[in-house]
Amino acid sequence: MDGEPNESTRGAMSCPSLKSSSIVGAIVLLLVMLACDSQPDPAQARANAKAALAAGDLVAARDALAQLQRDPPDDPERVLELTALMVAAGQAPEALWMLEESIRNFPEHAGLMVQLGGTALIVGNPVRARAAVESIDPQAPQHLDALLVRAQAELALGRLEPALALMETAQKLYPDSSQVRATRIGTLLRENRLDEAAAVIEESAANADEAESIRLELIAATIESAQGNLVAAHDRLEALDQREPSNAEVLMALVDTKIRLERVDDARDLMRARIERDPTQASLHAILARILIGQGEFAAAESSLLEFARVSDTPAAYSSLAEFYRDRGLLEKALATNADSVARFPESSTARVYLVENLIESDLRSAEHELETLAGLAPGDPQLEYLRARIAFAKGNASEAVERLHPLVSRLDRAHTQYWLGRALEETGDVENAERRYGLALLRDGNHAAGAIELMRLAERRGDWDVVAAQALSWIRRAPANRDAYAIAITALVRSGAPGVAEKLAREYRSRYHDEPLPSALLSFTLRTQNRLDDAESELESARREFGEHPELLAELGMLAAARGQLDAGETLLARAVAQAPEEARHHASLAALRFLIGDTVAGSLSVDRALELDPDQLAPLELRARYRATHGDLEGARSDCEAFLRARPRNGPVRFMLGVVLTQLGEIELAITSYRRAIESDTGDVASRNNLALLLAETGELAGALDVAQQAYGIADSNPDVVDTLGWLYLRSGLPERSVALLERAFDLAPADPAIQYHLALAYKQTDQIEQARELLSDIASRLGSGDPMAADAKQELEKLGE
Repeated sequence: MDGEPNESTRGAMSCPSLKSSSIVGAIVLLLVMLACDSQPDPAQARANAKAALAAGDLVAARDALAQLQRDPPDDPERVLELTALMVAAGQAPEALWMLEESIRNFPEHAGLMVQLGGTALIVGNPVRARAAVESIDPQAPQHLDALLVRAQAELALGRLEPALALMETAQKLYPDSSQVRATRIGTLLRENRLDEAAAVIEESAANADEAESIRLELIAATIESAQGNLVAAHDRLEALDQREPSNAEVLMALVDTKIRLERVDDARDLMRARIERDPTQASLHAILARILIGQGEFAAAESSLLEFARVSDTPAAYSSLAEFYRDRGLLEKALATNADSVARFPESSTARVYLVENLIESDLRSAEHELETLAGLAPGDPQLEYLRARIAFAKGNASEAVERLHPLVSRLDRAHTQYWLGRALEETGDVENAERRYGLALLRDGNHAAGAIELMRLAERRGDWDVVAAQALSWIRRAPANRDAYAIAITALVRSGAPGVAEKLAREYRSRYHDEPLPSALLSFTLRTQNRLDDAESELESARREFGEHPELLAELGMLAAARGQLDAGETLLARAVAQAPEEARHHASLAALRFLIGDTVAGSLSVDRALELDPDQLAPLELRARYRATHGDLEGARSDCEAFLRARPRNGPVRFMLGVVLTQLGEIELAITSYRRAIESDTGDVASRNNLALLLAETGELAGALDVAQQAYGIADSNPDVVDTLGWLYLRSGLPERSVALLERAFDLAPADPAIQYHLALAYKQTDQIEQARELLSDIASRLGSGDPMAADAKQELEKLGE
């Protein structure tokens, strides 16, 4: 929709606009308007509408179309032409009404039926679209289009298999149609059915011309890459690049594959050679900039993007430069670049869209003002609704954002639309559908960083650290310029028990972003978790000399001091970090952990509250406080924290387990049983919850159910002494002492110092008449635990029963 409006054309499109404050003036104006309407020239109006649409001037286009709509054509071909122009001008509902009226006059006209079906899809009425084309004769020239409309209608109705069946039928009937092939392959790719898409590509090759053959080969390489067969994808893309070296899409895919194969230098050298050969090809500068960003060469990347904007001289090129500045945290430069783009392309809706998107993050009032200007330039542009949804979300109205974006995704099905719909859905509590939308954003654009980061964050919230680490590492290989992915991956690797791998990644992160303090802090974190405290301190001191008293470094120094047992010094350092960065929730959470270690319950709790206030999605501080309260006897406080945590993350197994323990101690046995069951539902491998559940069921008299759960736990962890002990103890209570003895002896071998196991085994020996063995174990318990221990008292009582 970019381009300069044609002023001479604009004059021919509309009548003069007169301004008068008198009655005479009003009459003159009315007469002029009537004169203008009296003899419209349809051919000129159609030409004006086409010219205005080509220039992106929707206002002028609608002015011209209004003349044609006042006297609608009665020729079906003219109706088809007019309604196509109306749809292009954002008047799809009006076009639908005109087509329905025309079909009443020409009920057998297949072209009108197909256009009606396609227009019904645009306005979101797939049932009407399907009905419009179902009766078209298979012999009609429009039959292929009818099949495709029916397939798209089935997709819009959520009926994937019937849609694919229609596409397959269309491809068999019309093997020469590249449109059918593209539609079928695209649908399979969107549904992530890669093997089927590859098979369709292979069978389509024979009927494709040279241009389509290259497109199919490119898609095949993309599928190979997605399936992890990078070498095959690389070889295919190199062959394609040799066939058509001017194809920017092929070149970008080849560069991406080289990067994923860790052949970054090859990719950079390839691009520099291409630029040297043809410096006027704008896309080459953009591709080189992406490589340089990935290598951390930001000054060189900026130069390439500036050259891209100079050579391309398009709003999209300026947007790429603005996005680079925004990602580097230079929002003022990003906005200045957007403003330059708008000044350079004042009639371009694209330039203004980019400006509004950046303003939403910094100045909502200005964003709304620019949006109104955009609405005047392009009143039918679907991006208006997208931007209105973004503004609603920024104002805290997620429900309105969902209402605007849900119907929009079928018209503006791109990564950004899906992503922001996901954000809005998550804000309203629909996390499951939000996660699906983030996945769709990645399917629409494999380089969409925000969607990938949100998927990792959701896995983080579930505590799926192995999944988070795998996703983050995969994303880093695909988009090495993404700093968030590094931080997430390093933290996830440490949490999943791989600090050595995290250290290696942290060193790579630091070498790439050597001008920032966070990589050094994260590297120290990985070293600290390996108990390499001197190495961690050396890393931090080196970073402090370069970056000074940065809050990230102070916070990690505080945790390092705590690891050395210097709790007061650690608290002081963390308090300084918080003072310098009071809006950083992570530092408040770390300070809370340290204050709990010191025993300062009140201050620790206040730090938890502040961390949650700053970042309600990160609930680790709440879990931390719950554990502290549970271990220090504040059972009601622990219960409250666990329940608050689970309202936000109901499927978190570890917190469900903790709540079960707390409820048991509070005497709420039935609620504890429910909590353990839900923990098991969240994590089918949860042994501890099964073990505790079995004991509680036995306590309530449900021995059969208790044995069933204990046997499940044993099947998962037959070398866990607590699990073996529980099953043996339940066999004993169920009247199966011989079976009990075998298990309890094994538990005793696994944990000979555990008095509970020892006591249970003694009782099993007693019931199997192994009196001396029982007496020996009970005597050891009584002497070892001392008179004040309840189990020692139980052991003495049993000894008395044995006659001692």
